[in-house]
Amino acid sequence: MKISPGRPSLTKSVYKNKWEFTHSLQWELNEQALAEASKTDGLFPLVTNTALEARDVLRKYKSQPFLEKRMYTKKTVLEVAPVFLKNEKRIEAMLLLYFVALMIVSLIERKIRMNMARETIEKLPILPQGMNSKKPTWNNIRYFYRNVHYSQIIRNGVCIQAVV
Repeated sequence: MKISPGRPSLTKSVYKNKWEFTHSLQWELNEQALAEASKTDGLFPLVTNTALEARDVLRKYKSQPFLEKRMYTKKTVLEVAPVFLKNEKRIEAMLLLYFVALMIVSLIERKIRMNMARETIEKLPILPQGMNSKKPTWNNIRYFYRNVHYSQIIRNGVCIQAVV
């Protein structure tokens, strides 16, 4: 490729080599590995150390996403983070507080959903931009009430001013 200006000449022109690389990808199926893997198609191995029947073990296993949802709540909404406590009693106390907070969040969600069912309310407009939620979560509820505040000024045990 010519990189100097002007018309090409044998003595004054400067050229630069331009290399162009191309790559290709090739594959083939490993028929033996496919045949071995196909022997377990449709099987779902579930190993346990309980005395439950197989269907009960599978039922318990399938309820795991609900438990995982609670762990998600614990880590994101409640913002549980590593704590650097050395005393066992303090660690146990901290875990108990997180457990109680998680139970309160779960019970609030449950109560709202039960009330929605009782009142035949299909959706609540509590999401950002007024969008609807069929199953309100604590995070949605907390967001909806983010600007609600209540303050009291108490003097000698008597409320002298309350602001909503």
